[in-house]
Amino acid sequence: MSSRLGFVIPAVGLIVVAGWLLSADVPKPDLSATVKELQQTLQQLQEQIKHLQASVKELTRTAKKSKDPAPAPQVTESSPPWKRGQDAYNRAKDLEAQKLYRPAMEAYSEAIQFDPRNDAAFLRRGYCSYQLAEFANAISDVTQSLALQPNNSYAYATRAKAYAAAGQTPQALADIDEGIRRNLKDPESYMLRGGLYLQVGEHQKAIDDYSTAISIAPALEKAYLARATALRTLGQVDRALADCNQAVTLNPGSSAAYLCRAEGYLNTGAPQQAIQDINRANVVSQGPLPTERLTVAIQQVLQNNEAVRQPIQPEQPVQAEAAPPPSTENPVKEVAIVKPAPPPGEASRYERSGRSRMDSRKYDEALHALDRAIELDPQLATAYNARGYVYLLLQRFEPAIADFSDAIRLNPAYTNAYINRGAARKGLGDSSGSAVDFRQAWELDHAIKQAKNVTGVARLRN
Repeated sequence: MSSRLGFVIPAVGLIVVAGWLLSADVPKPDLSATVKELQQTLQQLQEQIKHLQASVKELTRTAKKSKDPAPAPQVTESSPPWKRGQDAYNRAKDLEAQKLYRPAMEAYSEAIQFDPRNDAAFLRRGYCSYQLAEFANAISDVTQSLALQPNNSYAYATRAKAYAAAGQTPQALADIDEGIRRNLKDPESYMLRGGLYLQVGEHQKAIDDYSTAISIAPALEKAYLARATALRTLGQVDRALADCNQAVTLNPGSSAAYLCRAEGYLNTGAPQQAIQDINRANVVSQGPLPTERLTVAIQQVLQNNEAVRQPIQPEQPVQAEAAPPPSTENPVKEVAIVKPAPPPGEASRYERSGRSRMDSRKYDEALHALDRAIELDPQLATAYNARGYVYLLLQRFEPAIADFSDAIRLNPAYTNAYINRGAARKGLGDSSGSAVDFRQAWELDHAIKQAKNVTGVARLRN
């Protein structure tokens, strides 16, 4: 458009000049002066057009920028303290969401430095300490948060978890009571209090809390499993079986639900159904589970049932050519195949082989060797711990937890098994159970202090 104007304006000027020259009636002034004046006028018009074009371009650029989102303001050392504190808090939340709890704590500390009355920063830093099993620090930070904001139900629940993990059950109960009083609709708070009631032997109160959690969240599988445990303790086996069955319905892929129902079937006199559920549990866990206790109990029930079904035979006179009288022992023992005892140290040899293959990342071979070690010596706690660690490396957390639990059952002072089980529980998202295990390890020979000298996953594998 500008090039066209450049041609049009001179042309108009020439037409005007031509008309003036051809007019006979108009007196003729000095032609050179008129042309010079006209040239000056044209030059001024061209300058104005250039300015107009520049203004149009600037307006176009401004319109484009207005369509783009405004860049976030940069936080620098010259930014006001409240802005720097908010930036640190936001960074801490992002780190916490990634489960990078130690860096998150440092960022929360920075936020608190700029704003010492930030109750949320104290609370979140306390939660990170809880996740790292630093329960005293967690309790201190949450206490400071409650001093700034005393009506936060989540803060009471968080401090209750820390107290519970630290073994301070009365304080934990007092806090969770306060949390529930302020928020009657949080199922996790009722689950926590139910677990605390179980610890102190208040089984009916635990059942009531689990029932409340179920009424709030009817699809909460773990609430049915927990209530089943409490009901079974009180001898209410039919109700416990119903809860286990509901857990299976809610989550057909849960090995814990199948094992719960297997025990329920066993308690109600249905061993065949129990066997089926044990098999289902092994299938959904994609590996064998330590079900020795259930299996032995089922075999005993089956043997007892078989003995009841055997008719009582009348005594017969002994004839010289007759077969020897039947043994009075259990028929199962008569036909049992007696296997030769393995050579001394054979189970340990397989365990060492399994650990060696684990170091070489040959996990399938490691599992096979450790299975054999446990088969040869079912009391070898270190083999259970080693196999559990292989499952942990494969992120098969449920069989890992089961193996670590067997190791602890065989050796209640097995510090490393507690640490490993805590790691597996954290992998499943069971932060509360994980914290309890880490606390128990801490109490056993100050395991947490020892573990701080070892980095990464290495501290979990011994």
